[in-house]
Amino acid sequence: MPAILARFRREMPGVEVALHEIPSSEHLQTLLRGQIHAAFITGSRTAPNLEAIALAGSGANSRSE
Repeated sequence: MPAILARFRREMPGVEVALHEIPSSEHLQTLLRGQIHAAFITGSRTAPNLEAIALAGSGANSRSE
């Protein structure tokens, strides 16, 4: 995670990043309501109208929409 955030901050210096640890199901709901723009979620849970990008693990090079 630190490397991902460091790269993001270098590439997008004007974007504010705030991290909050909450259950994955709550992340999905706040994404769907438009209250947050992105989330790091463990497991394979997603919603049909959200894009998921695997950052690590067996599906690290795959995307699902």
